[in-house]
Amino acid sequence: MDSNHESSSSGDEGKVDYQNILRWGEIENQGWKPPGRYGHSSHIVGENCYMIGGMERSNRVNTTVVFNLKKKTWSQPKCDGTGDDLLPAASITTTTIFTVNTAPKSPIRKRPFSPSALPPPRMHAASFTFGSTIYIHGGESAMQPNPDGQQNSDDFYLNEGDPNEAFKRQKQFVEKTILSSSRPPRTCLDDCWALDVSVSPLSWKMIPSKLSPLPRKYHTTTVAMHEMNPAVLLFGGAPSGRKQPSNALYWVRVSDLEGTGGVSAASRMAVWHRAAAKVSTWSGVEWSGVEWSGVEWSGVEWSGVEWSGVEWSGVEWSGGSTTD
Repeated sequence: MDSNHESSSSGDEGKVDYQNILRWGEIENQGWKPPGRYGHSSHIVGENCYMIGGMERSNRVNTTVVFNLKKKTWSQPKCDGTGDDLLPAASITTTTIFTVNTAPKSPIRKRPFSPSALPPPRMHAASFTFGSTIYIHGGESAMQPNPDGQQNSDDFYLNEGDPNEAFKRQKQFVEKTILSSSRPPRTCLDDCWALDVSVSPLSWKMIPSKLSPLPRKYHTTTVAMHEMNPAVLLFGGAPSGRKQPSNALYWVRVSDLEGTGGVSAASRMAVWHRAAAKVSTWSGVEWSGVEWSGVEWSGVEWSGVEWSGVEWSGVEWSGGSTTD
């Protein structure tokens, strides 16, 4: 170590180097500011920061607030294809039509589009961006009552009809905990929505899914290369009906989400796959008592297999034994 450095450091012992400390500062904004929220998703695309969903004033919301990093201003587009803004003092986006021989001559307010569907309110959803599109998946939502005022657990089984044991546990969980009066009604989602912020007016699009993971919250989604193509990797989370967090890894092609690769945007379908772990070593494997008769070995790739430590005692080799 440099002696000069030692002397200087010893002389400054007990002092704090404020030049190397990460210091946070609050960004001042102009005009309206949204209420506080948590459990939301946040992404920056271009010069805008988009904050989606979360818990606001003790309610789960599906609203999107946008902060312009250059202008330092907030906005709250409705994102339903109408171009409306949800700000308290904002006026509805209108199309001005002037008619002839009409008294008084005044503009007629008219919506340019009919509203499109919005994602259900949620918090703790997974989200990611690819290009100019923001995607959200799953999360925790409030259970909505039926028109008769009753809450029905069947309304929230997005994988209804799945006969596996995981679905049965999910159903039992909903009936015992979500529908009970001891806690606020809530459920997890497994849906996927896309918001292309480069298209005006902003409009959410739901992406139909096939073989989707169980409804969950607190999970993560990351875009990475998989099998030579961009894919979304979904990991972990807290699936509904499970007491323990998940360690499962799922993936879906980005082209399925975008509607590219020969699939039109109108008929796109997100087909999910579960990533299976591959065993790369045979070390310590116990083969005693294994029956090999009828096993087809053609096409098996043995290159790179590690055989050290394999126990062959008692293995029957069709008429012979390794112990002979």
